[in-house]
Amino acid sequence: MRSQNFLEEADAYFHAGKCNSAMHLLASGFAAVRNDMANADWKQYVSEVRQHDVMKTTRLCPFINHAISRPFGYPGDATLIDHIYGYQKPSLTGLPKSLYACMTGASAPRSVRFRRQVLAHYIDKVLHEREGDANILAVGCGHLRELDLSRVVTQVRPHRFLALDQDANSLAEVERCFSSFGVSLDRRNIRDIVSGQVTYDRLDLAYAAGLYDYLTVEAARALTLRLFHMLAPGGTLFIANFLTGIPDAGFMEVAMDWWLIYRDEKEMLALLSGIADSDIASIQQYRDPDNNITFLEVRRR
Repeated sequence: MRSQNFLEEADAYFHAGKCNSAMHLLASGFAAVRNDMANADWKQYVSEVRQHDVMKTTRLCPFINHAISRPFGYPGDATLIDHIYGYQKPSLTGLPKSLYACMTGASAPRSVRFRRQVLAHYIDKVLHEREGDANILAVGCGHLRELDLSRVVTQVRPHRFLALDQDANSLAEVERCFSSFGVSLDRRNIRDIVSGQVTYDRLDLAYAAGLYDYLTVEAARALTLRLFHMLAPGGTLFIANFLTGIPDAGFMEVAMDWWLIYRDEKEMLALLSGIADSDIASIQQYRDPDNNITFLEVRRR
């Protein structure tokens, strides 16, 4: 097996009580190996390296263990994201506590928290501008935790706020937490939107945060086209995607069996193909401070 040395060194760090050093070595080591391998070779490497003792140690972390066990049947579920946001607070001591702090404080989770703040900003902006007449759609809404950061939604109710997700458990949590804000639930697979079976009209804001990380190019392009044409004049489509080459990707794939579809800015722009330039008022792209996530904002003319 390749790169055995850094695995043994990380194992030694764990035994010496140096959790941060061990995790940093694993993350950087897997990143280097991943960058040096073809995709098929990397997947074979991942299946082999997971049997190493050092990887068994990382599974003492509730965050990592949740990702591997997939209690809701898929990676990156809303409860896992709640660990990143701090809604899940397991009682831990010793190495599991250190592992958990290291994982939730890592670069990618920091970016997820930043993304949540950005979503709350967009919600506040449209609520302020539309003054109670806002129509908002959250696609793949998860637990919709961005509403807890909204400063406006407690004073200005949207005309319509649709929370769409395929997971009934996620929607039940949204209803429990946010039904008083006028949020409506819609249990849907995005295929219903892509196929045209369901449509919404005159949206002032349509957004998807983590969803695009799991969509093929074809599905992402089709969804983008559908959502854009649901916007009212002046409406905004906002989507996000983890960037190609993020440093945590190797560790996520090895330790957590968490595989995303990564895109750069050029690939994000390519998702707008099929939308006439004359229909677009403006396009903005930017990144989070850790350079892990790319954001795309498109306004309809």
